[in-house]
Amino acid sequence: MAHHIEFVAELYEKEKHRALIDRWSLGHKYVTVPEAFLSKNGVLIRDEQGYVAACWLYSTDSCMCFLENFISDPQAERQRRNAAIDALIEAACGLARGLEFTQVLAIPRFQKLRKRAVEHGFKEIQQGLPLVRRELH
Repeated sequence: MAHHIEFVAELYEKEKHRALIDRWSLGHKYVTVPEAFLSKNGVLIRDEQGYVAACWLYSTDSCMCFLENFISDPQAERQRRNAAIDALIEAACGLARGLEFTQVLAIPRFQKLRKRAVEHGFKEIQQGLPLVRRELH
């Protein structure tokens, strides 16, 4: 029987989370995103072992917002990381709904993340483009 992991969503705070995000970036061999490029609406997911994944919601002056800069703990076990990303997508969409957005767009760089977005109700906008959209109800 698979163990169910309980996750908690938390809003990003520079003083509390920045060093962690930078460590994850280095662990993945990603370029570190400058703080000025990060939205105030960052979301992190943690469980009893610690933080596992994060992303940022970028607001627009329309009904749409964007999810971007997905990152996870490169040291986390794959099953835990995958479950955290699922929880992260739902938490970020919940934040978007709470901010009164009706649509969320994302540009998943990796096919696996694109597939996961579709599993969470996102739809590909055009075949071959990495842009996906989810209507919030």
